[in-house]
Amino acid sequence: MDTAISFLAQHHAIMPEVEPGVQWEDSQAQIMAQRSIDFRKMYGRVLLFRAQLLRHANEQGDAEVDSRRAVKLGAMPDAFQPKIFSSTILITPETANFVGMALDTRGLLHLLNNQPRLAQEDLSQAVKLVSQYLHQTEASVKTEKGSSPSPMDLDKYLISVKRQLAIVVYHRSLVLMALDKTEAAQRDVQRVRKLGFKPSPMLF
Repeated sequence: MDTAISFLAQHHAIMPEVEPGVQWEDSQAQIMAQRSIDFRKMYGRVLLFRAQLLRHANEQGDAEVDSRRAVKLGAMPDAFQPKIFSSTILITPETANFVGMALDTRGLLHLLNNQPRLAQEDLSQAVKLVSQYLHQTEASVKTEKGSSPSPMDLDKYLISVKRQLAIVVYHRSLVLMALDKTEAAQRDVQRVRKLGFKPSPMLF
């Protein structure tokens, strides 16, 4: 989670400041401005997610800092009640992707600590969230590729998201093997191959 927030902070630092409600004469500029605003809100939602985890860990001071930063970014704490282990997670695909990678990290830590059942919970949710983001990315690439000045960059990004999902699925296969769920583990291994990658410890 900290790594995801650090990445978002770096990206946010180089984005132009845009005020909500401002109308731009150029339609492309208006689209980019809206994307900037949407990104800020997404960043805020991730901060709210970490604030919630910090409160559960009884780190109230750090949680309050994240909450204040989130509000400045346009996120609404009162309306943010994510169900972390639910199929009805109420956050954007981009946020879900970052949360998925955070859960992947925590799941691996559980596995290393000989807690495969806890690891399975985290990694199954991570697979679901990153799969959701891949589906959204595939739809976006299909829509934008015809008008994009650099379609190859879109293809590269799509491959990177597929790799991300392959990594999470591979990690889950390790957990399933640790739980003696061999058939389910093999299905995950096959899924990694279908995504275009070789399942191995070198997949990262």
